[in-house]
Amino acid sequence: MHKMVIPMKNNHSYPKGNGSLWKVISTMAFGFASVTSTIALAQDSIPDGPVSINVAYAPGGSTDLMARTLQGPFSEALGHSVVVENRPGGSTIIGTTHVINAEPNGQTLLYGTNATLLNQILRDYDDYDPLTDLSHVGIAATQSLGVLAHPSLGVDTIEELVEHARANPGDVNFASSGNASLQHIAGEMLNAAADIDITHIPYTGAGPAMTDLVAGRADIMITSLLGAGDYLESGQLKLLATTGPERTQAYPDVPTVAEAGYPEYAAVSYQAFYAPRDTPESIIDQLNSALSQAATDELVEQVLETGLELHITSPSEMTEFLRNEAERYEAIIEEVGISL
Repeated sequence: MHKMVIPMKNNHSYPKGNGSLWKVISTMAFGFASVTSTIALAQDSIPDGPVSINVAYAPGGSTDLMARTLQGPFSEALGHSVVVENRPGGSTIIGTTHVINAEPNGQTLLYGTNATLLNQILRDYDDYDPLTDLSHVGIAATQSLGVLAHPSLGVDTIEELVEHARANPGDVNFASSGNASLQHIAGEMLNAAADIDITHIPYTGAGPAMTDLVAGRADIMITSLLGAGDYLESGQLKLLATTGPERTQAYPDVPTVAEAGYPEYAAVSYQAFYAPRDTPESIIDQLNSALSQAATDELVEQVLETGLELHITSPSEMTEFLRNEAERYEAIIEEVGISL
């Protein structure tokens, strides 16, 4: 069994103190039964045929890249061919509803992000509730975001960004993967924390947003660092800060936004597997066990090099985590004043 200990501090307070992400993750256990024993005890199992991982974003973004990184090891551990299908649009609603409406047999999965919860909270969306209308398979990875800037903006730190934005109100913009996405919320949180006015430009996915950032058509993007390494090494982009409560393992020399004088600022992304509601518990266990088996030391290191950290949780731990996150989002959204 593969176990991981997460070196995280527990003393960071989010606005209003609701559902601290790091407190929840730091208490998670990562030991699971083997795939063989789970399948042997299962009353139901996944039917023959491929398993689809549905990504509610355009190809090329961080979520898509991570799903494809997991695809091979997950397929080998599960004993089924696994395909990744992109279903962008509607701020992830199209991809999410596709999985909600699928047969609950383990062959159709959602690889979701913070947006899976955010849509329901921000939109007061009545068509589905991700806490009750999806089965929770397990969280796969977590990551602090990075504040990326195009070199033409002429800033190297958060302090310089804030100074430039205050001197040029309304002239600086930030790209995101879509309206009401975590990237959008992270940018608005920075606006509120630093008392600046950086204009939001929503895209239809992280891939198109990153393309425009690299081309200089966008100034700033607060996003996953998965896939950004080459741009940073080549000097096409600058990394001003990371957004977690402490520095990342991948970029230990890069300060956090909190270190720049905004101690209450934190925005952390996670990626998780969901299945349709009413998927048999034995199938959920089969999927979760395969996910755990896929988390070899080699994969952990491979993922860490991208800026993400592989954190496999049990289904029940994921449910508890999501409930805490829902409370935290509601508090942050109210404090920052984000609306659609």
